Amino acid sequence: MIHVVVVDPEVGTGRSAIVLSSANRTVYIGPVPHDFRAYRITEARFTRDTISTTFHGRDVFAPCAAYLSLGSYPDEVGPPIDSITYLNLPGPQESFGQAIGCVQHIDRFGNVVTNIPESCKGSKLKSAVIANRKIIRLSGSYRGAGNLGAVIGSHGFLEVASYRGRAASLLGSDLGDCVVACF
Repeated sequence: MIHVVVVDPEVGTGRSAIVLSSANRTVYIGPVPHDFRAYRITEARFTRDTISTTFHGRDVFAPCAAYLSLGSYPDEVGPPIDSITYLNLPGPQESFGQAIGCVQHIDRFGNVVTNIPESCKGSKLKSAVIANRKIIRLSGSYRGAGNLGAVIGSHGFLEVASYRGRAASLLGSDLGDCVVACF
């Protein structure tokens, strides 16, 4: 099985494109988990002839995955590497009926997506505080959020939304802002 991972805030920088191979022949291409053999993608035959500085998913990772799916071995893509850098994404902290998290994403509709998963008692949410505003409406839909309300989005995380509006603009919220959800 081959997984291509393209969550790459450092595309176009000096970071290496890598292949990770597990003992059960699962292969990951991109920045991924611990306990794998890692190989730097350096062999030109595993990438497109022209590699852009902004789209390695298309130019490096996808072609490499295609060659591996046709029977090439991970150790053919380039030399092994001893260590990889991991991104430590913050998770919410739960205590005393609260989950304290942060804004992870603002989508193209202006919805404020947090790192607080539904498993943090999201369905029992009483209120959320973000950008010094208290949100007391939890809805099952964006329409039900009204002018400003909370929903559990399609990825299972608490979001603050505004039906036919942009919650991020209404709140003046930005990435990394603190969010406190009360249950």
